[in-house]
Amino acid sequence: MTEREKLLKLVKEKGEVIIPQLLAILQNENEYSVVEIVKEALMNFKDTASKRISERLREIYRTDEVDKRAMEVLYLVDILGDIGSKDDIDILYKLLSYYDEYGECIIYEALAKLGEGESVVDAIGLILTGNYEQPIIDMAIMAIAYTNSPRALHYLNDYYSHKREIINDDTKTLLHSAINALCSNEKCLKGFIAKEEFHRFREDIKGWHHSTTNGS
Repeated sequence: MTEREKLLKLVKEKGEVIIPQLLAILQNENEYSVVEIVKEALMNFKDTASKRISERLREIYRTDEVDKRAMEVLYLVDILGDIGSKDDIDILYKLLSYYDEYGECIIYEALAKLGEGESVVDAIGLILTGNYEQPIIDMAIMAIAYTNSPRALHYLNDYYSHKREIINDDTKTLLHSAINALCSNEKCLKGFIAKEEFHRFREDIKGWHHSTTNGS
């Protein structure tokens, strides 16, 4: 039995009483695969887990331990983006000032998932089109995909227009996924299809898809 299977079995047996133990794992965990398993487990108790995570974040902020608990906070923020509510938006904005672009992207993505896309799209766009290392750019692409904002298309197109000759396959995959996510919004879809400024981007994406299909 794998560690994932063991933990999920324990979750099924113990129920919500295991939430404090799951949150405790995140306090000192550096292995992301373990964090993903804990996240999956917490998703079984969305409402209760969301409340406990929000309380934990507010406690860390109130006691001025954000710097000390920097990675734990980002783990919690990431989970809260998936199971939180609009009541959690205020604490996420307060946490932004403690982080560099890496942490900001995680927080912006959570805010976008909670309905703040139009409020954070420009901040993400500045990172996306800025002079940052590729891992930061990739995180910005993932974050902006959740904004549901037509302006996100312009930022993605601007990035692509300037970097198209050097973009690697992994980043192309992220760009493709981001465009697909944004185009689930009818307004974004119409703009992306109709506007001439996106022509090269549209055609290249078709080419990526064609290459992937033929290669599979």
